[in-house]
Amino acid sequence: MPIIYYDGNCVYCYNYAIWLIQNGLSSRYQFAKLQGATAQSMFANYPETQQHDSVILQEGDQFKYKSDAIASVSYTHLRAHETDS
Repeated sequence: MPIIYYDGNCVYCYNYAIWLIQNGLSSRYQFAKLQGATAQSMFANYPETQQHDSVILQEGDQFKYKSDAIASVSYTHLRAHETDS
């Protein structure tokens, strides 16, 4: 399952994660704070991710950062709603 990492100290990032959860994306993604143990494991396994401190989307070994991550998640969310209609 893809993981959305977010900065728990950033009001924007935190509110984005809460919005995603409230809009049903918790069934498609896992959520983890960048300050938590899950993110620390990601940083250890993928050192290149350490330079990012905003939203990170991990899908397997692929990563998207900041606005690319947000756009990808938003697009997936919109596509899911189109198929539900």
